[in-house]
Amino acid sequence: MLVYRPSALDVWPVRLLVSLLVVLTWAILRENLPASWTGRWPWRLQLLEVAPAAALAGGLLALIATRRQLTLTVEPHLGWSSTRDASVILGQKSAWRVMIDNSGGGRAIVQAVQYRVVPAGKEIETQSWVPVDDARAQLGFMGLVEDEDFALRRLGAGAGIGTGKDDRVEVLALTRKALACVRAVDLYVRYEGATRDTYARVMPLLPREGVPGAMASPDVDGSAASSGPGELPEGEPRRRL
Repeated sequence: MLVYRPSALDVWPVRLLVSLLVVLTWAILRENLPASWTGRWPWRLQLLEVAPAAALAGGLLALIATRRQLTLTVEPHLGWSSTRDASVILGQKSAWRVMIDNSGGGRAIVQAVQYRVVPAGKEIETQSWVPVDDARAQLGFMGLVEDEDFALRRLGAGAGIGTGKDDRVEVLALTRKALACVRAVDLYVRYEGATRDTYARVMPLLPREGVPGAMASPDVDGSAASSGPGELPEGEPRRRL
């Protein structure tokens, strides 16, 4: 979900285009009036002739269309995929592991990451979004040992996620012991694209229907899931154009 777009690159060009269209309309009306009218106010007011006004409006419209097309071309799109096999971040132990991938056209630059850890038996909506260190501590309070029962990668601000298959990032690994203690682990990530647009997404790293049934299947892919952001953490920006 798009949450922010720089006004200098989007809003102001559109406003300028609207102004030029008003000037162009005025010039066309004035040109078609009798000469006796154009000598009186308000028709005496002349900002631009028809030809230069049309040229400026056409050029600006082309720039706006080009910018929009570039945005669609290089827009990053983060998704996730899950599988049960040897985890890189958990010392090659067999675990439920989740990788973030970028199926868009351009590199994603991470701005902020938060986790929501839900113990077994708790309601998801009652749990708060927290930084990675607090999320690790919450897993530790359940009796789990970091780097033995679970691993949770830190994605710091400025981290880049490319579009290649080799650029996938493993962010979570849970052993069977950890899966028995955890109902859900959600990831909120806010990231920026090449055109400075900012996007946000919430990813449920564990299937809501439960992992045990899903683990019988080799792969569970979340990259094609809804691109909506889900429930954004409190205080995070909504869409602003």
